[in-house]
Amino acid sequence: MSMKVSIVVITAREDPGFLELAQSVQKSTHKEVELILVDRLKEARGEMWTLACEKAAIEFQHLSDNNPINGPCPASARNLGISQASGELIVCLDDLSSFDPNLIAHHVARARSGFDAVAGSYVEVIAGHERFDPRSTDQRQDSGKWIADRYYGMHMAFTKKAWTVVGGFDESFDGAYGYEDCDFGRRMFRAGLSIGWFPELKVSCFKDSRHNLSSLSVGFDYQGEGTERAARDEPRTILYGEHKWKNDKLLLLNDQLKTLDGGYEYEE
Repeated sequence: MSMKVSIVVITAREDPGFLELAQSVQKSTHKEVELILVDRLKEARGEMWTLACEKAAIEFQHLSDNNPINGPCPASARNLGISQASGELIVCLDDLSSFDPNLIAHHVARARSGFDAVAGSYVEVIAGHERFDPRSTDQRQDSGKWIADRYYGMHMAFTKKAWTVVGGFDESFDGAYGYEDCDFGRRMFRAGLSIGWFPELKVSCFKDSRHNLSSLSVGFDYQGEGTERAARDEPRTILYGEHKWKNDKLLLLNDQLKTLDGGYEYEE
């Protein structure tokens, strides 16, 4: 039985690595694939990529992300792309990513085996060096609640039905680099949907000069840490160009988080 897959990528970057992404789709051994790019710079780019995909026989939708909120809006951008998807299975990836020709076929096989959602792994390529997903060495790693708490948007797959069951991504996180992906994973788990963790399924995420935060077009000129985030920066978000707590949801999204006066720390 066939299964169509919609690969949904969101971007606000001047160069989102579209060539690498399109080449990965073209080389996929699973051929029932459409590529959806939700893009804050779509109007400026025109029809260049649409025409290139037509030539390459890649089914492609280039959607404009016209969210009026300043700051990154990953939840609403993902929801827009998925709402227009014709695939039964959704694979969400970050921009500046590429993947192995067999990756989509592996996701299809896991969906057919009964998983409502799957978390895949990643390798960050930084200045010629590779940094691997730290979840893959966590001694607690498991499917179910553990991975639902760590459901990362840089490589996740789920059925469109699962997205519908939980009402999509929570757009109240828009305006910040938030935890809309982990929130989505937790809500799927709480809804009784099955979530699998498959670290052997990897994508490459390029953290080169194109990834610099100053290249983002999100309504303000953010000059941040460049391609790296501080190791202890995870519970906070970048809101309107500054590090702030977005809302109380961020406190609830990490079971290990403790808040302190004037700061925060992780429990051992």
